[in-house]
Amino acid sequence: MIPTFEKELKRQDYKTATITGIQLIFIGGKLIAAKKFASLDEASAQRELKQIKDEVTKEVIKKYLAVVLLNDVIQIRELVVESVKKHRDCAEKMMRQGIISNHNLLFAQKWLWLMLKKSF
Repeated sequence: MIPTFEKELKRQDYKTATITGIQLIFIGGKLIAAKKFASLDEASAQRELKQIKDEVTKEVIKKYLAVVLLNDVIQIRELVVESVKKHRDCAEKMMRQGIISNHNLLFAQKWLWLMLKKSF
């Protein structure tokens, strides 16, 4: 005789979990568009940086040339003051010798005073 067949399911003592991930192979050109946008953004930033550098260089050159010009102006003013001093000294000598009158000497002194006032 054949023994009776009983179905018995094995009891499971452990739990299982499944995680499924999906990566799209092509997402309609979004990655390509993002890459193009990033490269254009970088190029724009590079142009802006170059423009700022050029502006700074231009400003520095302008200031440098202004300083050079002012140094030349100072040297010329010093030469003019020396020349007016010599003129005044000559006028003093000529007045002492009686060649010119006192008002001519005062005129030379006035010009020296004006030059000194403007220079400093």
